Amino acid sequence: MTLRKNFVFLTASERTRLASALNAVNASGFLAGLASQHSANFNSGIHWGSAFLPWHRWFLRVLEQQMQVHQPG
Repeated sequence: MTLRKNFVFLTASERTRLASALNAVNASGFLAGLASQHSANFNSGIHWGSAFLPWHRWFLRVLEQQMQVHQPG
């Protein structure tokens, strides 16, 4: 399992890299695609069942992997 540093404890350089990665993922259209997938499944009951947490973990992991493409390690 990956541990994430709390945003408030990021250095200025780390915050810049995070913003850069998020901006790149957004500009590529990838984030809009994830949002579209989320929206398409929102009313399927996923938010009210046992799959809620694993489903959102998957979304976050996919987003993180894409961000790492733009800002590796």
